[in-house]
Amino acid sequence: MSDIVLPVTNNGSSNSSKTAKLRQRIEFNKWDSEAWQLLLQDAIAKDQSGIIRDTFDEFLTVFPTSARHWIQYVEYETRQDDHDKLQSLFGQCLRAVPNVDLCKTYINYVRKIHMPAHLEPDKLASARSEVKDAFEFVLALVGHDKDSGPVWMDYLVFVKSGEAPTLYEEQQRMDALRKIYHRALIVPLNNIETLWKDYDVFENGLNKLTAKKLLGDKAAGYMTARTAQRDLKNMFDPIEKLQKAYLPRPPEWNDKDITLLQAWKRVIAWEKSNALKLEDKAILHARILYSYKCALLPLRHYPEIWHDAAMYLIDSNKSSESEEMLKSGIEAIPTSLLLNFTFAELEESKKRDPAPLFESLITTLESNFDAITKKYDTERGKLVEALTNKLSAAQESRGVLIELGSEGRFSTPDDQWDGEAREVVRDKQREVDKQVQAQVESQRKKEFETTRRSLTLVWVVYMRVMRRLQGVRGARAIFARGRKTMYSSYQLFVSSALMEYYNTKDAGVAGRIFELGYKTLTEKNDVDMAHFISHYLDFLIQMNDDNNTRALFERALSVIPPEQSTEIWQKFLDYEIRYGDLTSLQKVAKRRAEAFPDATPSNTLDQVAERWSYLDLNHVGESELGLDAQKGFTLKPSLQQPDNNLSKLPISLPSNSSSSVVVPTSLIASPAAASQTRKTLQSVHPERYARPDFTKWTPYKEVPIPGSAAAIAAAAAAQQATMQALAPDIRKVPLGPTVAVPESIGILYNQLPSAATYNGPIIPVEAMIEFLHIMNVPPPSILPNMVQISISTLPPAMGQGPGIPMQRPASLPPAMPRPSPPAYAPRRGGGSSSSYGRGYSTKRPGDYEDDRSSYGKRGRRDF
Repeated sequence: MSDIVLPVTNNGSSNSSKTAKLRQRIEFNKWDSEAWQLLLQDAIAKDQSGIIRDTFDEFLTVFPTSARHWIQYVEYETRQDDHDKLQSLFGQCLRAVPNVDLCKTYINYVRKIHMPAHLEPDKLASARSEVKDAFEFVLALVGHDKDSGPVWMDYLVFVKSGEAPTLYEEQQRMDALRKIYHRALIVPLNNIETLWKDYDVFENGLNKLTAKKLLGDKAAGYMTARTAQRDLKNMFDPIEKLQKAYLPRPPEWNDKDITLLQAWKRVIAWEKSNALKLEDKAILHARILYSYKCALLPLRHYPEIWHDAAMYLIDSNKSSESEEMLKSGIEAIPTSLLLNFTFAELEESKKRDPAPLFESLITTLESNFDAITKKYDTERGKLVEALTNKLSAAQESRGVLIELGSEGRFSTPDDQWDGEAREVVRDKQREVDKQVQAQVESQRKKEFETTRRSLTLVWVVYMRVMRRLQGVRGARAIFARGRKTMYSSYQLFVSSALMEYYNTKDAGVAGRIFELGYKTLTEKNDVDMAHFISHYLDFLIQMNDDNNTRALFERALSVIPPEQSTEIWQKFLDYEIRYGDLTSLQKVAKRRAEAFPDATPSNTLDQVAERWSYLDLNHVGESELGLDAQKGFTLKPSLQQPDNNLSKLPISLPSNSSSSVVVPTSLIASPAAASQTRKTLQSVHPERYARPDFTKWTPYKEVPIPGSAAAIAAAAAAQQATMQALAPDIRKVPLGPTVAVPESIGILYNQLPSAATYNGPIIPVEAMIEFLHIMNVPPPSILPNMVQISISTLPPAMGQGPGIPMQRPASLPPAMPRPSPPAYAPRRGGGSSSSYGRGYSTKRPGDYEDDRSSYGKRGRRDF
C-alpha cells in the first residue's frame, strides 16, 4: 500500500506551525523522507543545540544507515567541539555504516586530536601510533571499497612522513610501505593506475635490480584489479544514480526499487565469482561480506539481502556471524517472517528453544492491528480535508465561495445562499464522504487482511516447530491458543487437522478439528469459508467418506453465497463424475445450471469439456471444441451485430449528397414542457436566460480529417468525377479485338486512367522496353491466369493505328506545344557546336529509332 502523502504549504505560518505540520506528516507516514529532511533543516535553522541533537537522534533512529546524515551530525558536533559526543557518534556509526567518506571524517578527527600543530616531540611517537591504528582500523572496514583509494594514498603519505633516524628504522619503514602497496594493488581502486605508478617509482628508487622482480610479481594482480575496476564501474554507475539522495525505506516494489535490488545482487554475485582471482580465502570472504554490508545500507528493509547474507555465512561455517546477521535483520524488520523463521530454525538446529522468538513476533503482529486502525482513522480525516479543499477551490474558481467549517465540513451561510445552493453543497459533501470512505476502507481492509494472513502463518509454523520439539501435545497447545484469537484464519484449522491425521493416524480427531473450524468460521461469517470447505471436502473424499462428503456439499451450498460457490459446485460435480452414478451426476449438473443461469457460452463449453476430461487428458476441449482458440478469438467489427438502438434514432438521410440530420419536434421541448421536466436543482428563473432555437441550427455535415481513410476516399471520388467530366465518351467506345494478358496486368490496366487525361512528360518507350529486357526477373513458379482486355481502348502510337482519338475537351484552355523529349548527346565531342543545340538531339517525337550505342550514351548524361 502506497501511503498518501499530502503536500504541506506554508502560507506565512510560524515556525512552530511548520514544525507541527511536518510532525503530522511523519506521524502519518513514518518513512516520509521529505518531511524528515525538512524537519532536520528547520531544526538546524533554529540554531538550538538541544533541538538539533534531538532531531538528529530521531532521524538516525529511523534511517540509521544514512551515511551523509551521520557525517552531517559529526560535522555539527565538531563545530561544537564536543569530543565526548563525537566519540559516542563514531562508536555508533563506524562499524554499522561502512562508508568511505565517513571513515575519512574519522581519520581527520583522530589526526586533529592526536597530532595538533604544536605537538611536543616526546609525544609524537605515541600520537603517530594512534593515527596508524586509526588507518588500519578504517582500512579493515572499507579498504575493499573501490572508492577507498584516497585513504590508501593518505596512509602511504603518512608512513612516508615518519622520521627514521637509524638504518634499521628506515628499513622497517620501507617494508611497511611495501606491504601497504601490495595490499592496495589487488583492490580494484578508482586510482589504481596512479597507485601503480607511485609503487614503480618507490621500488626503482630503492633498488633497480630488485624492482624489476618485485614489479613483475605484482603485475598480474595489478592488471586483474585494473580490469575489474572497469567492470565494477559499469555495475556501480546505475547504483550511484539511484542512491543519490536516497533514504532506506520499506520496498514499494516499483521499478526503482527492483532496479536497485537487482543491481546490488549483480555486484554480490560478481564478488562471489572471485573475478579478482584471489588465492587468499580470507580476503575473498572479507570482500563478499563487505558487498553485503554495503548493499544493506540502501536495502536495509529488504529481507532477501539479510537472508542471503545469513545463508552465505552459514555455508562458510560462520555460525555466530550468521546469528548476528539475522538478529540485526530482525531488529531492522521486526515483522519479517522470513528472517524470524530462519532464525527460529537456526535456534532449533542448535537445540535451543525458539518459542520466545515466535511469541515476540506474534505480539508485534497483533499490535499492528491497532496501529492500522489508528492510521486509517487519521487518513480518513486528512482525505476529507484534502478532497474538501479541492472541491472548495473548484467552486471558488467558478465564482462561488465555499468555506470549510469544523471537522472538515462545508459551511453554508444562510444569508448568502438559497436552499438549492445548500443542497448542492450537501451533495458535494456526501460525495466527498463516499469517496473517502471507499478509499480508506479499501486500503485498510487490504492491509488488515495482509497482517491477518501473516499472523496465521506464524501460528502454523509455530505449531510445526513445537510438534518437532515437544510432539503432538505441544502442537495442540499452540493450536488451542491460536484458534481463540480473533485474527486467525481458516489455514490454522486445516494445518492442525492434517497434522493430526498424518502424525497420529487418527482420522476422527482430524474430522473433529475440521468440524470445529466449520463452526467457528460460520459464526464469524469468514470470507474464506469457501476455501476452507474445499479443503474439508478433499479430506473427506480422501477418507472415502461418501455420506459425510455429500452432506457437507449440501451444508456448504446453504451457507456460502452463490457468487462464492463456484469452486464447491465444480468439486461436487467432479466427485459425481468420477465416483457417482449417472442419475446423481445429471441431477448435480442440472442444479448447477440452475444456480448459474447467466453463465457465458465460454463457461458452458468449459463445463462440457471438463465432464469428459481426466487430469491432463482433455481431447474434447482441445481438439473438438477448440476452447483455447475460441477464447482467444475476437470478433471483427464487420461481423459484429449492429446496435439495434441505432434504428430507433430519429435520423433521416436525404437522397442528395448533402446529408442532414432531422431533429424531431418531440425533442425540442417547449418552455411549458421544460418546466414540467425541470430537475430539482435547475435554475428557478429559466426565462432570464436565452435558450437556443434548435429549428434554426445548421445541419451538421461531417468533414473528413486530412490524411484519414475517409479523406483519401473522398479525394479519389473527386478525381474520378473529374476524369469522367474531361472525357465523357471514352468508356463508351465499343469493344473491339482483345488480347490475353496476365491477370495482374489486366488488373493494373483496368485501374489506369484514360490517356486523354494524361498531361505529363512523354516516356521513352524504347528505353523502357530495353530496361525491362535487361532486368533480372526470376521466372514465376506457376503460370499466371490469363485474362482478355480490349485493344481498341489502348492509346495510339503518336496518332497512328487504331485507338481512341485524343481530343482535347473544349472546356480546357488551348494546349501549348509540347516540347521535344530530351535525348542527351555525348558528353564530349561530336554533335552540334551551337549553344542552342548542345547536349540535345533535333529528333522529333516518334523518331526514336536510336541504336543501342546511342541509348547507352543517353544513359551517361550530365546533370
